[in-house]
Amino acid sequence: MTQPVFLVETLAGVEVGDVIDVGGAEAHHAVAVRRMRVGESLVLTDGQGSTGTGRVSHAGKGVLRVELASLSQVLQPQPAIWVAQALPKGDRGERAVELLTEIGVARILPWVAERSVVRWRGDRGEKSLARWRATARESSKQARRAWLAEISTQISTPELITVVDSVDLAVIL
Repeated sequence: MTQPVFLVETLAGVEVGDVIDVGGAEAHHAVAVRRMRVGESLVLTDGQGSTGTGRVSHAGKGVLRVELASLSQVLQPQPAIWVAQALPKGDRGERAVELLTEIGVARILPWVAERSVVRWRGDRGEKSLARWRATARESSKQARRAWLAEISTQISTPELITVVDSVDLAVIL
């Protein structure tokens, strides 16, 4: 079985042998859901390319301590793939984000076309964006990615054209 992956705020400035405290929802998931115990190994990532493996040195309610055994830096995949995803009805958006994240897309742009039926407005829009970001976060962990997929704010067609015009397409083969 592969080692489970958990997100931490940052791995900047840490060294092999350091003890990292994992808190919040990640610690709860590790201890209460995954039932991680002292001595078990796992992978930590900050979602910005830094990863580390280690062993659980303490597992308690809401607290997980990991002693780092190794650290590595993973370069961001090039070329970075961006996808403009139209806002679909229902939960299809989360499914699209999950699949796009798992195949390695770097950035997903929620796109609302002029004639789109679905529109993110007010609280509903904030909740939908939060769901997409949570889905990308969890899918990135599931796919064991060192770099989290980024979900931008909702964009219109003119804004999408501006984004496409600003991207250096010279890297496309």
